[in-house]
Amino acid sequence: MRRTTLFSVVVALMLAALLPASTASATTTRIPQTGSEICGPPISPFTFWVSDGVQHVRGMVLECEATGDDYLAGDEVVVVNLNQDLATGGGTLWGTWRSDLVGSEGGFEGTWNGHYTPTTPDGWLGRAVGQGWGELEGWQARLVLRTTHNSVSGFVFSGR
Repeated sequence: MRRTTLFSVVVALMLAALLPASTASATTTRIPQTGSEICGPPISPFTFWVSDGVQHVRGMVLECEATGDDYLAGDEVVVVNLNQDLATGGGTLWGTWRSDLVGSEGGFEGTWNGHYTPTTPDGWLGRAVGQGWGELEGWQARLVLRTTHNSVSGFVFSGR
């Protein structure tokens, strides 16, 4: 019995030595952001066709400039794909984006998607989600995109 108790104590001490002295929990900081974005014409060839009354675009690459709060302002490369019903005007858009922020050695990259209808007063409405790179590795951006004034709003999460 004494041997079993001594063995249990030794094992417990060994396991305790492997555990960190204190457990630190990561905190997430939510930082509101607003801004706008202006894109130039396509910078490379892309695929365009119409079939069954639907206009299709694939791989349209745009260079954009975003202005606004610190975690939005910078240069972006956006890849656009879309399907638009020519009879109704409705459709979907999606693609990827990568930002290189002003005043930072990093930015965000991720995916975005949206939709538009003739009755949408903002033209089209979408969302973007991206992960930080460079100095912002471990951060996340969650944004709402609107064509009214080319506005972008949402939050970045620092995760630190």
